[in-house]
Amino acid sequence: MRRNDMGAAAGIAVSWLVVGVVLLTNGDTGGAWICVFAFLAAAAVANNRGRRGRGLAAVVWWSLAGAIMVAADGGGWYALSVAAFLLPAASLGFGDFHLPGRIEWDLLDHNDDGGYVG
Repeated sequence: MRRNDMGAAAGIAVSWLVVGVVLLTNGDTGGAWICVFAFLAAAAVANNRGRRGRGLAAVVWWSLAGAIMVAADGGGWYALSVAAFLLPAASLGFGDFHLPGRIEWDLLDHNDDGGYVG
Protein backbone atom coordinates (compact mmCIF):
# COMPACT_ATOMS: atom_id res chain seq x y z
CA MET A 1 0.00 0.00 0.00
CA ARG A 2 1.33 3.41 -0.88
CA ARG A 3 1.72 5.88 1.94
CA ASN A 4 -0.57 8.49 0.44
CA ASP A 5 -3.44 6.22 -0.62
CA MET A 6 -6.26 7.70 1.42
CA GLY A 7 -8.94 5.64 -0.32
CA ALA A 8 -7.31 2.41 0.80
CA ALA A 9 -6.80 3.79 4.30
CA ALA A 10 -10.46 4.77 4.49
CA GLY A 11 -11.55 1.32 3.30
CA ILE A 12 -9.46 -0.40 5.96
CA ALA A 13 -10.56 1.99 8.70
CA VAL A 14 -14.25 1.72 7.83
CA SER A 15 -14.18 -2.08 7.79
CA TRP A 16 -12.70 -2.21 11.30
CA LEU A 17 -14.95 0.60 12.52
CA VAL A 18 -17.99 -1.37 11.36
CA VAL A 19 -16.77 -4.43 13.28
CA GLY A 20 -16.45 -2.39 16.46
CA VAL A 21 -19.79 -0.63 16.08
CA VAL A 22 -21.67 -3.85 15.29
CA LEU A 23 -20.19 -5.69 18.26
CA LEU A 24 -20.81 -2.78 20.63
CA THR A 25 -24.39 -2.10 19.55
CA ASN A 26 -25.54 -5.70 19.34
CA GLY A 27 -24.13 -6.61 22.73
CA ASP A 28 -23.42 -10.25 21.93
CA THR A 29 -20.32 -11.99 20.69
CA GLY A 30 -22.15 -14.14 18.14
CA GLY A 31 -20.95 -11.92 15.33
CA ALA A 32 -17.33 -11.69 16.44
CA TRP A 33 -16.25 -13.79 13.46
CA ILE A 34 -16.90 -10.80 11.17
CA CYS A 35 -13.46 -9.54 12.20
CA VAL A 36 -12.02 -12.32 10.00
CA PHE A 37 -13.69 -10.77 6.97
CA ALA A 38 -12.58 -7.29 8.03
CA PHE A 39 -9.02 -8.63 8.11
CA LEU A 40 -9.41 -10.17 4.65
CA ALA A 41 -10.91 -6.94 3.34
CA ALA A 42 -7.98 -4.98 4.77
CA ALA A 43 -5.57 -7.37 3.04
CA ALA A 44 -7.39 -7.06 -0.28
CA VAL A 45 -7.49 -3.27 -0.07
CA ALA A 46 -3.88 -2.90 1.07
CA ASN A 47 -2.59 -5.17 -1.72
CA ASN A 48 -4.49 -3.50 -4.53
CA ARG A 49 -1.38 -2.60 -6.58
CA GLY A 50 -2.23 1.08 -7.01
CA ARG A 51 -5.87 0.83 -8.00
CA ARG A 52 -7.85 3.27 -5.91
CA GLY A 53 -11.38 2.02 -6.49
CA ARG A 54 -11.08 -0.94 -4.15
CA GLY A 55 -10.71 1.22 -1.04
CA LEU A 56 -13.72 3.32 -1.95
CA ALA A 57 -15.72 0.17 -2.73
CA ALA A 58 -14.81 -1.16 0.73
CA VAL A 59 -16.08 2.06 2.31
CA VAL A 60 -19.43 1.74 0.50
CA TRP A 61 -20.02 -1.99 1.04
CA TRP A 62 -18.83 -2.13 4.65
CA SER A 63 -20.90 0.96 5.53
CA LEU A 64 -24.00 -0.56 3.95
CA ALA A 65 -23.46 -3.95 5.59
CA GLY A 66 -22.76 -2.32 8.96
CA ALA A 67 -25.89 -0.17 8.79
CA ILE A 68 -28.02 -3.23 8.07
CA MET A 69 -26.37 -5.29 10.85
CA VAL A 70 -26.86 -2.50 13.39
CA ALA A 71 -30.46 -1.82 12.33
CA ALA A 72 -31.34 -5.52 12.43
CA ASP A 73 -29.74 -5.85 15.90
CA GLY A 74 -27.73 -8.85 14.73
CA GLY A 75 -30.53 -11.18 13.81
CA GLY A 76 -28.37 -13.39 11.62
CA TRP A 77 -27.32 -10.56 9.31
CA TYR A 78 -23.65 -11.08 10.16
CA ALA A 79 -23.21 -12.96 6.88
CA LEU A 80 -23.29 -9.57 5.15
CA SER A 81 -19.66 -9.21 6.20
CA VAL A 82 -18.84 -11.96 3.70
CA ALA A 83 -20.42 -9.90 0.93
CA ALA A 84 -18.73 -6.74 2.26
CA PHE A 85 -15.39 -8.50 1.79
CA LEU A 86 -16.12 -10.21 -1.53
CA LEU A 87 -17.60 -7.24 -3.38
CA PRO A 88 -14.63 -4.87 -2.95
CA ALA A 89 -12.15 -7.71 -3.48
CA ALA A 90 -13.88 -8.72 -6.71
CA SER A 91 -14.52 -5.17 -7.90
CA LEU A 92 -11.11 -4.96 -9.53
CA GLY A 93 -10.30 -8.64 -9.76
CA PHE A 94 -8.72 -11.17 -7.44
CA GLY A 95 -5.59 -11.32 -9.59
CA ASP A 96 -4.03 -8.31 -7.85
CA PHE A 97 -3.31 -10.12 -4.58
CA HIS A 98 0.31 -11.30 -4.36
CA LEU A 99 2.46 -12.60 -1.53
CA PRO A 100 5.50 -10.46 -0.74
CA GLY A 101 8.42 -11.39 -2.97
CA ARG A 102 11.24 -11.12 -0.44
CA ILE A 103 10.11 -13.59 2.20
CA GLU A 104 11.79 -16.98 2.20
CA TRP A 105 9.27 -19.78 2.59
CA ASP A 106 11.47 -22.58 3.96
CA LEU A 107 8.93 -25.11 5.14
CA LEU A 108 11.36 -28.03 5.08
CA ASP A 109 13.91 -26.29 7.35
CA HIS A 110 16.93 -26.37 5.01
CA ASN A 111 20.34 -25.15 6.14
CA ASP A 112 22.80 -23.12 4.04
CA ASP A 113 24.48 -26.25 2.58
CA GLY A 114 21.25 -27.56 1.05
CA GLY A 115 20.73 -30.24 3.70
CA TYR A 116 18.17 -30.44 6.42
CA VAL A 117 18.55 -29.04 9.90
CA GLY A 118 18.25 -31.64 12.58
